[in-house]
Amino acid sequence: ARQRYQEFKAVMFYDQTMDHRLVSVTRGNCQVLGRMMKRDAERIGFYGASERIGNIDGGPWARNQVQRRLKVTALGLDFYHLSQNAHQARRVIFGEEDPAGMATVGSWLHTVKHRGYEALWEELSRQGGLRRSKTKRQALDRFMHYVSDRRDMIHYPQFLARGWQIGSGPMESQCRVVP
Repeated sequence: ARQRYQEFKAVMFYDQTMDHRLVSVTRGNCQVLGRMMKRDAERIGFYGASERIGNIDGGPWARNQVQRRLKVTALGLDFYHLSQNAHQARRVIFGEEDPAGMATVGSWLHTVKHRGYEALWEELSRQGGLRRSKTKRQALDRFMHYVSDRRDMIHYPQFLARGWQIGSGPMESQCRVVP
């Protein structure tokens, strides 16, 4: 574009087999995206589906629009975005390449994926030894707040048991075709 920076928002409706997809893009704000989501949902008969699952990056604006406009059966936090935030905390607490840090985050991610939010929260709460320095304590606290603020979207074991996606990979792959 002619400006230094352009932000686009995208939404994708798809069936579990990925046989059918509808991708819509706007450079409008979250309200514009919300109206577009609702319009597309009506066009494809989304509300008639027996299961309407949403996977989002966890941004508050995205959650608000999906919950307000789409009447989803379940809303999940994209596992990749949770993982990114866990690794961001790890880099501050342990450093970039520390094997103990990689093992700790691996444990966090395994726990949340297979045992859910409550088990992850218990594990994070036991990380008192990571709180020695102010910087490390702040990094762990930031991650704990991130997780806590999205706890109502962290249901990976239930999603996996039902065969639902826990990641937004299909949508993220579509972002490459937008430009």
